[in-house]
Amino acid sequence: MMKSEPTLKFKIASEDWEFEAIHRLNYKTFVEEIPQHAHNPEQRLVDKLHAENTYAICLSGDRLVGMVTGRGNRPFSLDHKVPDLDSHLPPGHKVLEVRLLSVEKKTVVFVTHSIEEAVYLSDRIVLLSRRPSRVSEIIEPDIQRGDDPDAIRRHPAYLDTVETIWQGLKRYLD
Repeated sequence: MMKSEPTLKFKIASEDWEFEAIHRLNYKTFVEEIPQHAHNPEQRLVDKLHAENTYAICLSGDRLVGMVTGRGNRPFSLDHKVPDLDSHLPPGHKVLEVRLLSVEKKTVVFVTHSIEEAVYLSDRIVLLSRRPSRVSEIIEPDIQRGDDPDAIRRHPAYLDTVETIWQGLKRYLD
């Protein structure tokens, strides 16, 4: 007899218990895994822009297994992390913040225009060429992420990786 895969349900979060699961996933991600916030006894983290966010969630039964957070209006969390965010974008482009979080230890593809964010969050960074897009380079940052976030951003390996990516992308500038 074949084992059936659990049924996954995708929806926009609307129930109190779904939002509670989101706050716990935020805590697990941004306190325990990517230390950006202090520990707290409730083990929950409510995004400071929560009331304005839209959460597309994936449920397996009554368990949250993944989430995409989106918002189209400023301020974005990136505005607090990347000074002069718009200067990193091609002329005429606007920012839309999308965050993808997963409960399971699986591969996550995260698309960003922020070099610093990519280096800070990623185990592997894929640089794409101009259209038609092709993989031009794959970079694997050698960064210990258990440290203080400010210490990570000042670490020579972090700074070297940011510079390597910038140099790799410069060839595509007009």
